[in-house]
Amino acid sequence: MEISALIDIYQSVAQEIFYETTPSIKAIYFYSMVLLSV
Repeated sequence: MEISALIDIYQSVAQEIFYETTPSIKAIYFYSMVLLSV
């Protein structure tokens, strides 16, 4: 997967978190960030 595609996904997910805080979406987002930082 391309980095630019990942950036687009995370930007849209971040907007979802900002406008409507859904626990499941936040969990997936932060879990993915942990995976990316490893």
